[in-house]
Amino acid sequence: MTDTEYKIVRNPDERNLEGIIHLFKSAGWDQNDPADLYERMVSGSTCFVIALHNKNIVGMARAIGDGANDAYIQDVFVLPEFRHRGLASNMVKRILSDLKKRGITWIALFASGGSGPLYSANGFSEMQKVIPMIYGDGVY
Repeated sequence: MTDTEYKIVRNPDERNLEGIIHLFKSAGWDQNDPADLYERMVSGSTCFVIALHNKNIVGMARAIGDGANDAYIQDVFVLPEFRHRGLASNMVKRILSDLKKRGITWIALFASGGSGPLYSANGFSEMQKVIPMIYGDGVY
């Protein structure tokens, strides 16, 4: 979309935080999580990108990691009415560019919900000899 703006956010202002919370909740996150949890998630991310349409947040993606050597992309969300317009791909490209500028080249993710083609088109391939694991009962 040509009328979409992409922005890296490090410390969200109140308006951005409201839009980010709305995206997380539209993706099925717990409705009772406190706002400061989301604020910490944004500021604690290695890279956090938002997509804006008419100054409203319609998409987000983030990378977490050590900030020096490796990172994982996660939480790539786009509001349903804005999907299939290239926003997710553009946000992933912004994250990859930001991480590479920092010298971070070991970048991984877990593709779910049929999102494999999105990531394959952006240079990702299936990891061999890896077993995804989660601590405890971890509902996913």
